[in-house]
Amino acid sequence: MKRVKGHTRPLQHRKRTSPKKKKLPKKGEIAPPKSGRANHYLGLFFFAFAWLLYGNTIVGHPVTDNLLIPGISGTQPIVNMTFAIEHFLWGEKTIYSHVVNVIIYALLSMLLFFTLKRMLKNYNILFPFLITVVFTAHPVHTEVVANLNYRDEMLAFFCGIGGLWFFLHYAERRKIRFLLYAALIFITGYLCKSSILPFLALYALVLYFFTGIPIRKNLLMILGILLAGLTAHILILVVFHPLPGFHDFIENPLFIEKNFWIRIGTSWVTLLFYLRILFYPIPLLYYYGYDMIPVTNLANMRVVLSVLLYLILFTVAFWKFRKKSFLSFAILWYILAILFYSNVLFPVAGIVGERFVFNASLGFCMAFIGVVFLIFKTDPKSLTIEIDVRLKILASVILVIIPYATLTLARNNEWRSLNNLYAGDIKFLDRSVKANIDLGNFYLAQTDTTKAIRYLEKAIAIWPDSSRCMQLRALYIQKGEEQKAAYFRRLSEQLHLQQQ
Repeated sequence: MKRVKGHTRPLQHRKRTSPKKKKLPKKGEIAPPKSGRANHYLGLFFFAFAWLLYGNTIVGHPVTDNLLIPGISGTQPIVNMTFAIEHFLWGEKTIYSHVVNVIIYALLSMLLFFTLKRMLKNYNILFPFLITVVFTAHPVHTEVVANLNYRDEMLAFFCGIGGLWFFLHYAERRKIRFLLYAALIFITGYLCKSSILPFLALYALVLYFFTGIPIRKNLLMILGILLAGLTAHILILVVFHPLPGFHDFIENPLFIEKNFWIRIGTSWVTLLFYLRILFYPIPLLYYYGYDMIPVTNLANMRVVLSVLLYLILFTVAFWKFRKKSFLSFAILWYILAILFYSNVLFPVAGIVGERFVFNASLGFCMAFIGVVFLIFKTDPKSLTIEIDVRLKILASVILVIIPYATLTLARNNEWRSLNNLYAGDIKFLDRSVKANIDLGNFYLAQTDTTKAIRYLEKAIAIWPDSSRCMQLRALYIQKGEEQKAAYFRRLSEQLHLQQQ
């Protein structure tokens, strides 16, 4: 072997190795897209998709906006701060507040997709993409986006998903700063609304199913986030001094009802309502309250049906819990999120509400896409999916997305004026005391006394109230009908005596 001057080691002939050939997808398959620029396009897609669905909410009737903008409340300082900034910048032009709502929802859709993509890093990108599409299009979200009052739900969910993003960062890099970021975002979300609290359990669920972090360490991290939440609660009490809320019977009879079995029975009916509205979101209504949801004990067919359906869900969830099945994860996400608003832990204003299912709807969307993949016998972890199977999956989802988007656009139009909202919803809210009162007072503000009396009398027929009787007495005096005015005066006195 030759030596070269100045070199102590002999020259060796290196074998030329040909570059490794990239593994190409088989015939009839499509490889997953490369990350990088493709991710930016996907993010922009969700931003544009959200605007396409909710762009028609930015033009609203001024009366609606004046009534829907929340007042100052110490329990939601972050939300109130956003409205204060908007009022400082644009005054009473609430069209810009609707623009902000749509931007928040669009950014939320983007954040959700990238968080799911990170959580499901071993899955085909089509899987988190379709979950996010269904979530963004689901019409049950119209109340949260179109109504300025419920921005708090959207911001709390935004912060919850943001916290999950940093938990997943920590699981990959094991750097403590990501836990601190997650805690900070959780506190911010709690200052928006306490509906972020279910994320304490959801974080633990995600870490168990999708990371290798031991359960003990998992629980210790969640305990740390809980302490952060308690810190936020103390901050609200000490700094903002929130006033205690007042709720009456017509909002939710459970505020007054102390019977344990009636609370449990009504909670099962509530859970059945949420399951129904996710599968079949028709009709969508701005309010429910008494007497739209039965306040009942366990001896009710709706309770029996609800128990059977949720028993099936629990069975499926725990059947493959140890194997960390995705369907098990999705069902548990839904259950953990919806329990917070089920009237089990505390009575909820309105008994039920579409905004309360915002977080739980993500679990529903994950389960729906998981079932679609099961139907077509496709492993969501497969990096390549055959073209014909992919087309079948896409066609199935599109068949759901089209009616969802149609319902969303139509419902947004109804939120644009109180006349459309109240008069349109009353067809389905005939038994709601508050809905009849709202519509009666709306017609009264429009100086239509005849229609106002009609709906206020409907409200009294469902739930007699002395103050409402006095209101009707004044209206009949205004119309010159002394006999009816005297009747409602006597009725008001009788009800007042009964309440003492």
